[in-house]
Parts: sequence; structure tokens; C-alpha cells
Amino acid sequence: MAALHGQQKPLTIPRSVEQEMSRHMHLSLPQEACGVVLGESAAGGIRISRFQPIRNVAPDPLHHFALDQREWIRCIFSGSIIVGIFHTHPHTLPIPSYEDLQALPDFAGMVQVYLIGSPNLEINFVDSRINAESSDSTLGMNSSDTNNSISCMLLNAYQIAETDEQQPHSASLEHPSYHLIPIQLRVT
Repeated sequence: MAALHGQQKPLTIPRSVEQEMSRHMHLSLPQEACGVVLGESAAGGIRISRFQPIRNVAPDPLHHFALDQREWIRCIFSGSIIVGIFHTHPHTLPIPSYEDLQALPDFAGMVQVYLIGSPNLEINFVDSRINAESSDSTLGMNSSDTNNSISCMLLNAYQIAETDEQQPHSASLEHPSYHLIPIQLRVT
């Protein structure tokens, strides 16, 4: 993580992986979906190569997420490099909530990025209206169409960074605080 302090790395994700994350989100609605993104980090940035869904076991999955511990541990020991956590906000924009910020210490030492997705409700509304009015389905937008530049998921990426502020008491060294910095997301 030390390399992340003071510099932002662009994040690259293949369109096929973004679409897989979007499908997982839509299949999980109205609950929050979650998982991890796997890939590699280098001087030129972070490249995501795969998405691994993980079951949400939160007591209130409509408003929170908690990774199933067995699936999380299986991912950690799979030999793949986990570069980030993904979860969704089914009814709000993909910006960090207070709960997201409070949970950062749970992941901060293990992953570099935090991805939040939300249904693109405006596009989904247009998509259903066009498909309902058209007998020719090729006129409608299709979220699985790889040539479609309009996504049915809004996706924001954030770099996890340790807060540099000095806290009173030595306890701050044992429990560092973290924040999220928006980073550039490139879909290829």
C-alpha cells in the first residue's frame, strides 16, 4: 500500500468484466450485491482481469453488505491477486456512504480499490420503454450488447488511502483511519 500514498493509479477494466458485475448487481436486486475484483497492479496502474461474486450475508442486505467469510477466505487463498472490493447501492448513486467509510479498515490493508455500482435507473427506464413499444427488439438498448456505449450500471472507482492526519493518543497507530479518493476508471 505504501506505493499508493500521494499518487493515483488509473484503473482499467474490460467491458466484459464490467458487464458481469452489472449482471450480478441486477440479479441481486433489490439487495446489495458484493464481490471482489482480481487483477494486477503495476507502475502504470491497476488492471482488473476478473470479477468474483461473493454472497452478501448482511443482516439487512437491502441497505448493507457483508462478504460471506468462507467465500472471502477462499478468494484470499486462491492464488489470484485481489485488487479491490465491489458492492452496489441499489437505490442511491454509487458514492461512498457513511457505512462504507466506517468499514474501510476491514479491507484497507488487503485491497487497493473500492468499487461501487448502482443501477442506471434512467437508462433502464428508457430501455424498458423502448422494448415495450417496439416489436423489433433490435431497436431497443440491450445491457449485454458489447457495442453499446450506454451501460445499465453506474460504476465509480476509489483508491483506499490512509488518512495522514495525526490523531491524539497512540491508539491511532493501532487503528489507522482511511478515506477514499476517486480514481480514473477506463473501460476497455
